[in-house]
Amino acid sequence: MGELFEKVRDYEPLRCGGSECHVCGATDLPIFTYSGELLDPSLSRYPPDIEVDEVCAPCITSGKVRLRYRHSIDEFVRSWRRMGIDSTDKFIEELHRLPEVCFFQGATWPVCCDEITEYIGDAEPPREQLPKFRCWDPMDDVVGSRCVSEFYPLDDLKVMNTMAHFYCQSCDRYYWVFQYSGFLWPGPRPQT
Repeated sequence: MGELFEKVRDYEPLRCGGSECHVCGATDLPIFTYSGELLDPSLSRYPPDIEVDEVCAPCITSGKVRLRYRHSIDEFVRSWRRMGIDSTDKFIEELHRLPEVCFFQGATWPVCCDEITEYIGDAEPPREQLPKFRCWDPMDDVVGSRCVSEFYPLDDLKVMNTMAHFYCQSCDRYYWVFQYSGFLWPGPRPQT
């Protein structure tokens, strides 16, 4: 479980480098990218028409803001429905209370044991942990037919990509989400 967010273990890479929360004005807390809107503009020290893009953890987790872009939420819902999950309202509420995680080709967040999983980061896991990971909602058959170990080191891939890792706090399962941008990319090289 994460220190600042229940479902984000490693929050440091998600910090945006902003110096002031667009909701409360805090300057002494970690600031995160959050494309959101204020639920109650009277709670902000800024004019109601200011864009909320950099928000501190307490303002995100307290529910003072909601994600602004409906298409991002719709992408999560489509991903969950592809995986056979129909009841998504409680998951959406949880996402509103988390910092933004960059997804390259559509927002997706694994769900397991009737809860959203914990984002554990994008760094390569230790080799001995890689067999524990399973692919969540693969972009295509190329990605879905591979093991996560075949993608590392990511720097060797001749394509722009993102890799995200998740963990189910209830059943000890690990998931990986790989997304790329590259027309007709054949996939990673098999390990020798």
